[in-house]
Amino acid sequence: MTFTVDVDVPVPVPMRDGAALATDVWRPEGSGPLPALLPRTPEARTRPQPPRR
Repeated sequence: MTFTVDVDVPVPVPMRDGAALATDVWRPEGSGPLPALLPRTPEARTRPQPPRR
Protein backbone atom coordinates (compact mmCIF):
# COMPACT_ATOMS: atom_id res chain seq x y z
CA MET A 1 0.00 0.00 0.00
CA THR A 2 1.03 3.57 -0.62
CA PHE A 3 -0.17 6.54 1.41
CA THR A 4 0.20 10.28 1.00
CA VAL A 5 1.10 11.89 4.32
CA ASP A 6 0.75 15.25 6.06
CA VAL A 7 3.71 16.24 8.25
CA ASP A 8 3.68 18.81 11.06
CA VAL A 9 7.23 19.80 12.12
CA PRO A 10 8.00 20.48 14.98
CA VAL A 11 5.02 20.09 17.28
CA PRO A 12 5.66 21.13 20.91
CA VAL A 13 4.37 18.63 23.48
CA PRO A 14 4.04 20.11 26.99
CA MET A 15 5.40 18.03 29.87
CA ARG A 16 4.20 18.12 33.50
CA ASP A 17 7.31 20.03 34.59
CA GLY A 18 6.56 22.86 32.14
CA ALA A 19 9.15 21.86 29.52
CA ALA A 20 8.06 21.39 25.92
CA LEU A 21 9.50 18.53 23.87
CA ALA A 22 9.49 18.81 20.08
CA THR A 23 8.14 16.01 17.91
CA ASP A 24 7.19 15.48 14.28
CA VAL A 25 3.67 14.27 13.52
CA TRP A 26 3.23 12.21 10.34
CA ARG A 27 -0.29 11.12 9.43
CA PRO A 28 -1.80 9.68 6.27
CA GLU A 29 -4.23 11.82 4.32
CA GLY A 30 -7.79 10.56 4.19
CA SER A 31 -9.97 8.76 6.64
CA GLY A 32 -10.60 5.27 7.84
CA PRO A 33 -8.81 2.90 10.14
CA LEU A 34 -5.11 3.20 9.38
CA PRO A 35 -2.01 1.70 11.01
CA ALA A 36 -0.06 3.72 13.58
CA LEU A 37 3.67 3.64 14.33
CA LEU A 38 5.29 5.34 17.30
CA PRO A 39 9.07 5.46 16.98
CA ARG A 40 10.78 6.79 20.11
CA THR A 41 14.41 7.66 20.60
CA PRO A 42 16.44 9.78 23.03
CA GLU A 43 18.46 11.06 20.07
CA ALA A 44 17.78 14.01 17.79
CA ARG A 45 14.44 13.66 16.03
CA THR A 46 15.87 14.71 12.65
CA ARG A 47 18.77 12.23 12.55
CA PRO A 48 17.95 8.91 10.83
CA GLN A 49 18.13 5.95 13.20
CA PRO A 50 19.45 2.51 12.20
CA PRO A 51 17.00 -0.35 12.76
CA ARG A 52 17.39 -2.17 16.09
CA ARG A 53 18.19 -5.87 15.98
